[in-house]
Amino acid sequence: MIALDVVLGNRPRAKQSATAPFVYLDQWAYMALAKDQGQLQRFADEIVRSEGTLAFSMANYYELSQISDIGQLGRIEDLFRQIWPRLAFLNSDPTAVIENEDEVWGDTSNQAPHLDDWMLNKYVERYRPSVNPRDPRGFLLQFRDPHPGIAYDFQSAYGLLVKGFKAAVEKTRCMYQRDDSARREVNSSPTGERVPHPTRHILDQAVKSIVKGNFNVRDPNEVADFLHMVVPVSYCSLVLLDKAWAEWARRVQKSVRHAGLLTHDAAVFSPKTLDQFWAAIGRYRPSCVQGQR
Repeated sequence: MIALDVVLGNRPRAKQSATAPFVYLDQWAYMALAKDQGQLQRFADEIVRSEGTLAFSMANYYELSQISDIGQLGRIEDLFRQIWPRLAFLNSDPTAVIENEDEVWGDTSNQAPHLDDWMLNKYVERYRPSVNPRDPRGFLLQFRDPHPGIAYDFQSAYGLLVKGFKAAVEKTRCMYQRDDSARREVNSSPTGERVPHPTRHILDQAVKSIVKGNFNVRDPNEVADFLHMVVPVSYCSLVLLDKAWAEWARRVQKSVRHAGLLTHDAAVFSPKTLDQFWAAIGRYRPSCVQGQR
């Protein structure tokens, strides 16, 4: 949830938290809701009824920025408005989340490691004293603004995230192809410390799968799909991915679970299991806090 107040000088100040069910949607799910008003309304009603939270990430922001249909963006903004303030920004960068986790578990930070304050602050900066800071309308439509601004900041930040991800995967893949010890490591079972959230183990197994497979690090859609998976599966209650990535996520979860390291077990759904998703969210009753910043 996002809580806003106004401090001295009429500047908005924000904090965020996540309550269960903490729900993550990838691009196909947003597009399905944007095209079906009945489903969009049903989803909004379930989030409000259950007192849950919708997780929104930089990967979501990037993919929505590719949409030229202003009507679709407007309907997604209307979803935000209907569920307001039951929205939180999720950090798409698994390595940054792992670093944050280490700080929290080392007692050097008390911040929620998976929530993205940079995105939250950009959201708050979008508004001026003359505009209601509690109204999310206009947040996505700024994609259509040709002038440098918040959209440019997001695109730059996402570009840096993708560049680092590509470099790490290409380096590991090169080692896997050339080095016997690297191949043994990539083919090994998960090991390590059992920690409150399995981000590092989910990331490790997901990267190993990528290195062995035909994942194309130069395909922006595949990179976005990867980023839709790792942190959401490590922190969210319910995650909607496309069919291939939902199956991949379940395989990764199974591997980490078999090693006794799956300390958070997200329920993952795809277009073919939407009925199960609706049943799952319908079982939630209000609600428990999963982290506040």
